[in-house]
Amino acid sequence: MMEIFALVISILALIVGSVAYLRSGGRDDIRTVEKALKRTIEELTALVQETNEQMRARVTAGYERILRGISAMQAQLEELKNEAMAELRSDIAALEQVLEKLSEQARRELEEVKSTAGQIRVEAEEEMRRAVEEAKARLEVIDAKKELALARLALAGDDLIHANSHLASALSSLKNARSLSGRFTESIMAVHHQAQSLLKETRMHSEILEALIERNNRLLAEMSSDTGGAPAVKEKAARASTSR
Repeated sequence: MMEIFALVISILALIVGSVAYLRSGGRDDIRTVEKALKRTIEELTALVQETNEQMRARVTAGYERILRGISAMQAQLEELKNEAMAELRSDIAALEQVLEKLSEQARRELEEVKSTAGQIRVEAEEEMRRAVEEAKARLEVIDAKKELALARLALAGDDLIHANSHLASALSSLKNARSLSGRFTESIMAVHHQAQSLLKETRMHSEILEALIERNNRLLAEMSSDTGGAPAVKEKAARASTSR
């Protein structure tokens, strides 16, 4: 971008110099000035084209990473479905719908970027990436819900070793969710701290575990009811399209 700015300054300097030269009565070297101006404009045009192609390649690579990430999450959801835990079915089904919509939207926007006539929507790609990260965070919270349910079963069988192991796994998932989410950081941290406190206890109590499970369920409900993900991407893309 600095190179483009420098060339623009050069063009302006040539134009100003030409005007001053003509006003002073000098016309003999005007052809030389015209050639220099034309050459500078050609350099600027080539540089702008190169920058656009670099940007197109970067945005294309970004969308391709997004689609790979969505596919990986869909595979994880299939694995969770195979575990056949009744507590997870509605959460899995809801996230599957979100991922399907994100995938369709990402593919559509990628095709627009690849098209030579398409607009390079850098902001739209960034918004899509953040929406996918929120979906990843939600998947991590679902995984935490699974581990907490397994901890409950282990605790019911008086298997404290496995109960603590599943609680530690839930804590790890919540930590991952906290690093991914930009919209629910505080809520995830609250559940994470509660799980961390329970893990430090010398003996796990079922009442405290149930309270943690309930809080994690409320977090999932909050994330599921959020409407600031994919729709925001569509609105952003529309604004980028109409402003150019």
